[in-house]
Amino acid sequence: MELTRLTASEARLISMVVGGLTNNEIAAALGFELEQVEISLDEVCRKLGLRSRTELAVLFGSTGA
Repeated sequence: MELTRLTASEARLISMVVGGLTNNEIAAALGFELEQVEISLDEVCRKLGLRSRTELAVLFGSTGA
């Protein structure tokens, strides 16, 4: 897994997921449509070889990355 391939926006998105925000809350906070948040999360998960936002939250929540 290459964390250096993540953009600043993707890192912020991960931070919000780890912080426990729902997709709807993330969309509202960033001024995005819900679909854009879902697409972005899918892309982040694909880059990292993960299958879900839950895996993302567990990985980054446990590593503190």
